[in-house]
Amino acid sequence: MKKLFSIKNILIVFGIILIIVAGGYFYYQADQNSVAQIENWAEYQEIIDLADKFVGSGDCGSQEFDQFKQKAILGSMKKLSLAGNLDLILTPNYDHWTNNQFLDFLQDETAICAAGGRYPLRAFSDKLLWVGSCGSGVAPGAGVAYNNFIQCQKSAKMVSEYINGGRE
Repeated sequence: MKKLFSIKNILIVFGIILIIVAGGYFYYQADQNSVAQIENWAEYQEIIDLADKFVGSGDCGSQEFDQFKQKAILGSMKKLSLAGNLDLILTPNYDHWTNNQFLDFLQDETAICAAGGRYPLRAFSDKLLWVGSCGSGVAPGAGVAYNNFIQCQKSAKMVSEYINGGRE
C-alpha cells in the first residue's frame, strides 16, 4: 500500500492549490481592471464603421428617442469592449437628460422595443453611457461562443454592480 502523505503527493496537492489561488487572483485582477476602465473615457475608441454606430434597438415610435439616435449617429460615438465581449457605448448628452430621464427609456416600449440593442445605462451631465447585450440562444455545447457568452454575462453583472454601487 502506497503512502498517502508522501512528499510527491503533498507537492502535487500544494501545486494544485497554488494554481487555483493564482487563477482566482488573476481572474479577480482582470475584473478589477475592467471596472477601472468603465469611467476611463480616454479608453473609449471612436466608432468609424457606420454599421456599428447605433444605440437603442431600432425605430420604435418615440420621436424624442429617435431624434436623439439620429444626432448620435451623426456625431461622436465611442466604444469600449470589456473582456472583448460586452460593449459600452459613449455618446454626448445632446438633450441634457438626467439619469432618471435617460433610464426611463428602458420602460418605454416606443423607445426600446426589441432585444439585442444597446441600452441606457447611466447619464452624466455631458455624456450618456450605453450597454450592449450579450445575445441569446447559446447552448453549453457551443464551445467558444458559449464561453464568450458567459464572459459577457459576467462583465454585464460587474458593470451593473459598479454603476449601481453594489445595489442590484
